Amino acid sequence: MPCLNGGTCIMKNNTFECLCTSQFTGYQCETNQATLDQCSFTSCFNNGTCYTSDNATYCYCPTGTTGRYCEDRLPLNPCVSSPCYSDGICVPNNGTFRCLCSADRIGEFCEKYSVSHPCASGPCLNNAHCFGVNNNTDFYCYCGYDRTGRFCEEEIVYNPCANSPCLNNGSCVTVNDTFRCVCSPATTGYYCELNQTFDLCRFSPCYHGGTCYTIKQDHIGCICPSKTTGYYCEEVLSEFNRCESNPCLNSGTCLQHENSYTCVCPSNFSGKNCETINQSQGTFICHVLLVSIIVVF
Repeated sequence: MPCLNGGTCIMKNNTFECLCTSQFTGYQCETNQATLDQCSFTSCFNNGTCYTSDNATYCYCPTGTTGRYCEDRLPLNPCVSSPCYSDGICVPNNGTFRCLCSADRIGEFCEKYSVSHPCASGPCLNNAHCFGVNNNTDFYCYCGYDRTGRFCEEEIVYNPCANSPCLNNGSCVTVNDTFRCVCSPATTGYYCELNQTFDLCRFSPCYHGGTCYTIKQDHIGCICPSKTTGYYCEEVLSEFNRCESNPCLNSGTCLQHENSYTCVCPSNFSGKNCETINQSQGTFICHVLLVSIIVVF
């Protein structure tokens, strides 16, 4: 049952409603009216929160307060924020603090090097960090990524082409903070790492048995057999062209070969020169002629 503490459940438009007894309230009758009444007469100070337990009221106090009603403020610990630098020790002192510094540090917050420290004179330039080394007899400057030198006095000019990233005699060109490779004609790829040599002869472009050869990277030539000519050996010389006399009859198509020809005949003809009418086609024609003669007669 959704209704608590003796509440009565009533169905209403695909949901429910709880009718609570006089002592309880809330969507499911979960809140004791007596509790509400008790906290309404209890004041918790300093943003304290009232709550009840066993019919008694209490105040939940935020950090820094105490007391039955959170009316008292606790003294704050000034060392909570760790105000001392460089491993200085924070000591509370009458509501404030003081820092106990290591031997190489001075200042209210241990923020300065002592006079004897090698970093006291600020030898590191350009906001570099100074560190004492060799028992604080010398210093080291941490420069970061854009400076170099003992004092970080030199600016590092980033050159992405310094390591010669382009392969196969490719030329490196700086573009903003990166680089681009200009490749030689025979190579490609981001680093010119791929061979671009392309065999144009592999597609056998020469006709009639011609032999393909490469003139230069993007040009080819054909060595033509006898009786043929043309850039791709695509033409048969007229004296050897067996199809020039149109030997194929009845709309047949002539195909030239090296020393002969072939006729591709329509479906109703056959023979070397398509001169023969197929038998079924001839029977049909004769039948038509016979019927025509009978009708005329």
